[in-house]
Amino acid sequence: GARRRWSERWLDYRSLAERIRCDRFLTPFGIETGRIEDEAGTGDPAWMRWCHRRLGRSRWTGGRITPDVAAAALDHLVGVEIPGQIRYHEDAALRYRSLGTRLRLTATASVAIMLAASLILLAVPSGGGLFAAVTTLLLSLLIILPSLFLAARGLRAEAGFELAAARSSEARQALARLAGRIGRGPPGYERLVQASLAAARAMIQDTADWR
Repeated sequence: GARRRWSERWLDYRSLAERIRCDRFLTPFGIETGRIEDEAGTGDPAWMRWCHRRLGRSRWTGGRITPDVAAAALDHLVGVEIPGQIRYHEDAALRYRSLGTRLRLTATASVAIMLAASLILLAVPSGGGLFAAVTTLLLSLLIILPSLFLAARGLRAEAGFELAAARSSEARQALARLAGRIGRGPPGYERLVQASLAAARAMIQDTADWR
């Protein structure tokens, strides 16, 4: 996995997907998709930025955005796009915390069982029949459980579930604050541009922080 950079590739494609998601409310109103990188200052690979810009360039057809259209777009941003991302990050934070907790409990249980198996093995008298079967079982546990312990600890450390949960929580809070700010003030195209770019920054920052 590390040699073929699966984690890095997954992050690249997820970052691209997040930017395409933001294009749903940027491109229809003539907001240049390349400004997402300019505004967020992310370190995405050049190939991914090129793909993103090409996709965005192929969709804008021009037109006039009236104040009514700008107001409706702001309502859509506050009522649909941002709440959907807030729900996603709420679910993601819970999922990451749950995975981290399960791996931690697995590692802890492995150590506890290894200790108990060692103590029982010392107490079990040598002999055949049932004692031999118990001894074989305990020795098997002492062979398997260290690998399980190391795998759980390594996966938990490599994946960084607690940190991922914290990032999702921060993104959710940032989006909630942004929705509150957008809901105040008179609508207009310039305000639509500022609000859309701010929402895009908050949505893609989660993946940008992983690099």
